[in-house]
Amino acid sequence: MGAPTVPPLFENWHDGGFLVSEANGHRSRDGIVLTGGVYVMAGTILSRLALPPTPPPGNDARGDAGAASVVAGTPERENTGDGVLRLTDPPRASSSPSGRYVCTFTSRNTFDVSGPDELGATAQQTGAPVVVDGLSFVIEQGAKRFAAGDTFAITFDAADPFDIGTPGIWMPWNPAATDGSEVVAGLLFGSRDTTRMDRAAVAIVRDAEVNASELVWPSDVTPYQMQIAGDQLRAAGILLR
Repeated sequence: MGAPTVPPLFENWHDGGFLVSEANGHRSRDGIVLTGGVYVMAGTILSRLALPPTPPPGNDARGDAGAASVVAGTPERENTGDGVLRLTDPPRASSSPSGRYVCTFTSRNTFDVSGPDELGATAQQTGAPVVVDGLSFVIEQGAKRFAAGDTFAITFDAADPFDIGTPGIWMPWNPAATDGSEVVAGLLFGSRDTTRMDRAAVAIVRDAEVNASELVWPSDVTPYQMQIAGDQLRAAGILLR
């Protein structure tokens, strides 16, 4: 008899496919907010933005205007719908309490809103203006319809409008930048589409071994920059194999 024939095994690109090993439980992973305005693939080299955004010219950084960040979905569940939440008026410190406002869909077209200090609203409609204690927004449908369980989170900081959760904002590594995104801080666990808005995601940030050939690098990265990135990952306990 001849040698047995073994069919080739093909592994498609998938979430966490670059991992060789990670720490027990979920110690290697952190929930993050991913930005960048592009589709970001699993295994992409990430940076964490540590600097607050620059106030718009002529705007008083400590005036009545607060700042809000909007995130679609959660690290555990990406939204089924690809619509967006759009703030229709700038939040104001004098009228909107600081905290987290969560919109949770109960059907394809309706959602409930919960907020700080037991604020909230029920049975709100997509496409219709919503006002919750001074916070004004509208959720617009996209090509893919929403489903029950889809969420949007609005985080509003009235006290320090230009320091709104910036340590938790992540984006693809850009070695040519000077805003903090030139420093490597982790790897994206699962692919996310940030072309329309920021997304909740999961990053590998510590204590892991990864397959270097399955990481996603900038298209114009140089060997020297890759070496620097590898050193920064090793400093976080992420080893390239």
